[in-house]
Amino acid sequence: MQLIKKTLLFVWAWVKLRFLASNIKSVLLVAEYGVSGGTRTYFISLLKFLKEEGYEVIILDNENLRDNEIETLVKQLRFEWYSVHFNFWGINFKKRPSGVTAKSMLLQLMNELLFWATLLNKIRCRHIVFSVGYPGLFIHSIILPVRFLYILHTPVTKHADKFTTYWLKCFLCKRKQILTVSNSARQDIFKFWFFGKDVKYVNYIHNYYCPQGNAIAIAEEYEKEKALAVLTIGSLEIYKNPFYFIEVAKKILAKKKDVKFVWAGDGSLIDICKNKVAHISAIQFIGNVNDVESLYRHSTVYFQPSLIEGHGIATIGAMCFGIPCVVSNNGGLKESVAHGINGYVVNIDNLEETSSLILNLLEQPYLCREMGAAGRYIYITKFSKDKWQKDMRKLYESYV
Repeated sequence: MQLIKKTLLFVWAWVKLRFLASNIKSVLLVAEYGVSGGTRTYFISLLKFLKEEGYEVIILDNENLRDNEIETLVKQLRFEWYSVHFNFWGINFKKRPSGVTAKSMLLQLMNELLFWATLLNKIRCRHIVFSVGYPGLFIHSIILPVRFLYILHTPVTKHADKFTTYWLKCFLCKRKQILTVSNSARQDIFKFWFFGKDVKYVNYIHNYYCPQGNAIAIAEEYEKEKALAVLTIGSLEIYKNPFYFIEVAKKILAKKKDVKFVWAGDGSLIDICKNKVAHISAIQFIGNVNDVESLYRHSTVYFQPSLIEGHGIATIGAMCFGIPCVVSNNGGLKESVAHGINGYVVNIDNLEETSSLILNLLEQPYLCREMGAAGRYIYITKFSKDKWQKDMRKLYESYV
């Protein structure tokens, strides 16, 4: 009875929303963001882009997530901001938790859909953008009769249930699209959500990195300040592979002792990592750093050994500074680094190969400069702010 009642309420809200007259430049932005990392950086970039494009934005986030930097930016942009408590974590009918019935999951789905339909009717908005890191979060709301853009920052690694797959196939269209930050992440969606088949209206636009100053001037300054150091930036979580970073550092330090290895970023593994290298002063885990450009300026090689990576903003930041990059062959990293051109793409199961290639760069300053210059060119042509804005503008125009 409760499920029928929720369904009827949703249908009524859906019908009202379908005929709602609203400003096409008004956007409800539902965003996940943390204290650091690529999802947060993208959220900030998206806010500024929407402001520049003349959109009126209403931001919706989970309560107790705001911090001073984000709150100050939202006030400067004069966007509206609501915080509510919602607990919708994606619905997989194939893998139900123990003791949970299909009926109760359908009720959860109706609760979620009713929540969004009621909210959109209340704020009179027919354009919704999700910027999320958790694959599948809120995805079923694609059924709503509004313009729908679902920006996913994390690669999909698990198969969707058939219900969700057919649900998406029914509603994906010109006005309802999914966007990823790399072609690799897009291919993962095809593989895990659509049984390996390419699907229209699933697109990708690469992340960008925007330096504080002119990229060429920064690169020239970097040439003057560079030191013998290997840099990694990222959350200290298992998917970023910090333990492998430590093993690589130890192997190189056994052969070349005048190198410093620096990992910038916080996470659940920071204390464990610090304890592992407490007796090795050349390996440092320094936590979150606001001035990452200072780190770039004092680094010789950038190293990203991730097990899972959507694209990697920190890697293209290193390219902007003319630093050769050694990255894993996972996710979108190989879309930034061309093996043997602006760095190396390595198999992270091969400790010997990874260590050898980084050591090769550390011992050949000329090769570092050559690969760094190639990286700067790739950055300017593929990963600049202008390129990202042009691609985003084209996407928005196509589906609005």
